[in-house]
Amino acid sequence: MSVFVIGFMLFYITGNLYLGYRFVAVFRERLPLAGGAVAAVWLAVALLPLLLRNDSEALPNGPLDLLYLLGAYWIAIIYYGLMLAAICDLANFLQKTFRLAIFRPSAQATGGAVLTILLALMSYGAYNAQNPRVTNYKIKIDKPAAIGKMRIAMLSDLHLGKINGEKSVARAVAMVNGLDADVLFIVGDTVDGDINSLYRKRPLDGLKNVNTKFGVYAVMGNHEYIGGRESKDVEAYLNSRYMTVLVDKGVTLPNGVYVVGRDDYSRAGGKQSLAPLLAGRGEQPIIVLDHQPSRLKEAQAAGADLILCGHTHKGQIAPNNLITSYIFPIDYGYAKLDRLNVIVTCGFGTWGPPVRIGNAPEIVCVDVEFAPAGKL
Repeated sequence: MSVFVIGFMLFYITGNLYLGYRFVAVFRERLPLAGGAVAAVWLAVALLPLLLRNDSEALPNGPLDLLYLLGAYWIAIIYYGLMLAAICDLANFLQKTFRLAIFRPSAQATGGAVLTILLALMSYGAYNAQNPRVTNYKIKIDKPAAIGKMRIAMLSDLHLGKINGEKSVARAVAMVNGLDADVLFIVGDTVDGDINSLYRKRPLDGLKNVNTKFGVYAVMGNHEYIGGRESKDVEAYLNSRYMTVLVDKGVTLPNGVYVVGRDDYSRAGGKQSLAPLLAGRGEQPIIVLDHQPSRLKEAQAAGADLILCGHTHKGQIAPNNLITSYIFPIDYGYAKLDRLNVIVTCGFGTWGPPVRIGNAPEIVCVDVEFAPAGKL
């Protein structure tokens, strides 16, 4: 079990215990149920995202999907609830310590304000997560190609499963088709937690409607490997869904551009050096697809011209962006390292809570201009 998973579980369990205690203490007199019953309901909701993550053959998945959705929202509620409770506790401590009487509402009034803020945050975050935008970049690569320009559509972090499904893919396909792109690159985390949900819902069937000149190419992300699933099974499934998966291998597009897809950084297979994959390709424009923006300097040293990454979600719910910007030198947007163009997207879907605060889901459109023929 990873350090991240252990840390998340400790945070989630501790947060539920603390906020559950505070909720019952503040609203005890107004609750229609006894404190013990409220605690039982609270515990049941808290367990939903943990117990219902995988499909069940014994129970109907339709209702279970709705319960899992409730549990996913609960994660965000606990996250922001803890921050708001900390602010209230700090304000109360300062007022008592320094004997201030600036603002002292009743506990129930404060609790009501916290619940109102949480409702507003969840409503905005849910709306924002369902309204993706197109983010445009224009770059130049100082190498010639058979055609002087190319338009790339880039998708990442669809996280298809029990929450994101057919509607999400249909929305993405419609946006991609509106770009009139030459190629679509999907840079990892197409699958969320349970691939059985994809077998059941078949959301990737919608990719058959993508209209591009050169097709759809994808790479594996860390979520393609969650739960110890066999990577070959996931790769085979994705390859059967109207895309070509590149796992530490490359392909030359009809315009002469060489595209390399890397296995995810979290995998032993993803530690393969990039240099051998690019050997002898120095005269071609080189694009690298790598789910995590963790190997930028390697791509720079190997002679790549453009690297496309996802994974970070730009934190997905603020202020997690402070964490991603600390972990990754480039956690979002465009940067240039010598001749290497770097683009990191915050992704199209959501992991965990179907909520985005502090960023917007996106499809990236990259207009690439190549050097005139004969120039190297």
